[in-house]
Order: sequence, then structure tokens, then C-alpha cells
Amino acid sequence: MKNLKKIFIISILFTIIALSVTSEVYPIGVIGTITIGGAPEALTYDAGRNEIFVTNLATNTISAILISNDALVANVTVGNIPEGVTYDSGTGEIFVANTHSGTVSVISDSNNTVVTSVTVGEGPFGIVYDSAKAEIFVANTFSNTVSVISDSSDTVVATVAVSTSQFGGEAYDLGKGEIFVASNNSVSAISDRSNTVVANIPVGYAPSAIAYDSAKGEIFVANYDSNSVSIISDSNDSVVATLPVGFSPSAIAYDSGKSEIYVANGGSNSVSVISDSSNTVVANVTVGSLPHGLAYDPDAGEIFVANGNDGTVSVISDTSTISVSPSPTVPEFSNQIIILIVITMVAVTFCTVSLALKKSTRTATNCKQTRI
Repeated sequence: MKNLKKIFIISILFTIIALSVTSEVYPIGVIGTITIGGAPEALTYDAGRNEIFVTNLATNTISAILISNDALVANVTVGNIPEGVTYDSGTGEIFVANTHSGTVSVISDSNNTVVTSVTVGEGPFGIVYDSAKAEIFVANTFSNTVSVISDSSDTVVATVAVSTSQFGGEAYDLGKGEIFVASNNSVSAISDRSNTVVANIPVGYAPSAIAYDSAKGEIFVANYDSNSVSIISDSNDSVVATLPVGFSPSAIAYDSGKSEIYVANGGSNSVSVISDSSNTVVANVTVGSLPHGLAYDPDAGEIFVANGNDGTVSVISDTSTISVSPSPTVPEFSNQIIILIVITMVAVTFCTVSLALKKSTRTATNCKQTRI
């Protein structure tokens, strides 16, 4: 009996150690969840109103969330299948790419109403604001073009041809005055001075989203089919590193306060955190089902994650993530209690079987003695 107790105690200690290791690899950094419904897709941060705007695929709407209390303050009807969204700080307007309508809805953030609709190319998907030129760049997935909209007139002032089969993610590089657009296993760099493609950079398979790191002058590209992130130096337009992340990375955002990159892994229901100083994954945060959009709030130091299957937005504090060790490639567990239950059940079962065998042996011995 004493030996069985020792085995049980050792099993519990092993469980505690296992949970400790798991906690380091998969920290819980979510500090809140906002329910909005409608299959949330993409997000943008409105610094002027301190709000987050979220596109909803299922309802053809965009939701405005007030960050101070995480409350839903408005739902605005836009075009068919709103995929991309960006904030124009110069006009205080939200631009929404409606993929199946071939249009961009322009929303005033002062009254949350659509003020105009701009016709662009076929299948507008990615969209980004160029603060230096006061222009909006829209990636048209089905026509393999990028439409350039002037925010002063809300009209298309240029159309740029890009590579075929583009996925549509975009990012603006303020330092170089360039727009980076995800194309077919490559990224196209467009000069905002000439509205021409100045470089095509090979990356991973199916690049889906792009973020610009202003501190490092680097472009981070989420490769959906490669489960990786490519890092491009804007000084020479070449890939300087490639990092493994979770399954099907579909969104990416830069945290200027922490100099970190956040990557939404749609197939892993997690967000990977990359340090731009070491180009390594330093944390993984479990979020809702099918995370597909990210936005960073520099004032609160928070990251907002759109979970497409849950109809929710997860809120992550960039101060609550914990360093991972040694890498994020260990199988992911969404609930550590499951591990404790499984290991404890194994220990209890082992002890029970051992005790039964011991009793059986004693019974057999007693029977032999009785016969004698």
C-alpha cells in the first residue's frame, strides 16, 4: 500500500511539472471577450474616436466598439461581403472593401453613417491608408489590380496592375512611401509617388496579410498555406527571415509599444507573438474559433482579435503574454485542466489495477493455505 501511495504522489508531481511547462508555451493573455455576431472578419483602430471597427461577413455590416467599456455602439450596413477595412486619420473616415459588390463604403466616424460608395475593381479585399498621400489603396482580388482613391474627392485617381492570383493583404510603409500587396506567393511593392510596381518579392505560399514594422523598417507577411511568416527588409526588398507560426495564419498586426508582431492563426485558434528584436515567437495566446482579423490599440496596449466562427472579438493585453520555451511547435492545448484530468485518471487507474492485483494475489495465497 505504501508503494501505491508513492506512485500516486509521483504522478501528481509529474502533472504539476507538465502543467508548468504547458503554461510557459501557451499563456493566457485574453483579458476580455466582446460578442458582436455576424462572422467578424477584419478590424481597424480609430484613434480619433478611440473605437474599433469590425466588418461582419454574415450580416454585411460593420460594428463600432467603444474601447473604454468594450461596448457595441453601432452597426452600419455596407456592401456585400465586407472583407477589408482601414481608418483614414486625415478625414476621420472608415473605408470598407465590399468584395462581392466591387465597391468601397466610406463611413463618417462622427455619426457612423455611410457618406458615399466608390466603385473599384472586381473583388476588393485588402485596403490600406497612405497618410503621406492622403490616399486609400484597394487590392482587387479578381481583377489583379490596385485602385487608388483620393480621400479628398472619394474618387479613383489611379489603377495599378499587379501579379495574378493575389490574396489581397496590404500594408503601408511610411518610411519608403510604398504599399506592399500580397500576390501569388509573392509581395508586390508599389511606389505611392509613381503608382507603379517597383519590386516583386517571393515569399511563402498564399500570403494572406501584411504588417509594417516602423521601428525596424521591415515587412511581416503571413503565409496562409506555409504556416509561416516571412520578414522583408524594405532597404533591399528581400526576405531576411522566415518563422514558423500556427496553422493557417490569416491576419497580422504590429504592436509599436512592445515592438512585437501579432499573428492570427485561423487553423490553431491562437495568436502568435513575434519579437522583432530576435525574430522569434515569444508567446502563443489561445483565442476564439477561427481568428481572422487583428487591430492594435496603442493607447491601451491592447490587441483586438476577430473570431469568425464565434461572432466574438477577443481582447489581448500586450503586457499579459508570457515568454514561450522552447518553441510554438509543441501541440497546442486549449484547456490545461484536460491535461490534469487525463494524467490523474491514468495515475488512479494504475493504482486501482495494482491494488486489485495485490488483493488477487493474497486471495490465491490464502486459498492455497486452506487447501493444505
